[in-house]
Amino acid sequence: MQWIACYVLLVEDDGSDKGPITVMDGMGVRQFSVVFESCQEGGFYAYAPELPEIHTQGDTLDEAREMVADAIELALEVRRERGEELPDEGFALAEKVAVTFP
Repeated sequence: MQWIACYVLLVEDDGSDKGPITVMDGMGVRQFSVVFESCQEGGFYAYAPELPEIHTQGDTLDEAREMVADAIELALEVRRERGEELPDEGFALAEKVAVTFP
């Protein structure tokens, strides 16, 4: 399984920059950490650690990016309507770890 992680900057498998996940929340632009995971059955699963209610997926990485941005916008709107505080920007990192096993 391969993980692709981002914090402000999305990174493709080849290391190229794909741009930030940004959302307009009515008070300006906010950027969130998003983790993308490739699924064995195809497609990509995405979640935002700062917003535990955000879990989505897409058939392609670009579709997963669009879906997660839409989900973040909706979550911020619901939090604002409920009078809840909006989360601070955090940091998420997923990286490969090599292990030796028999």
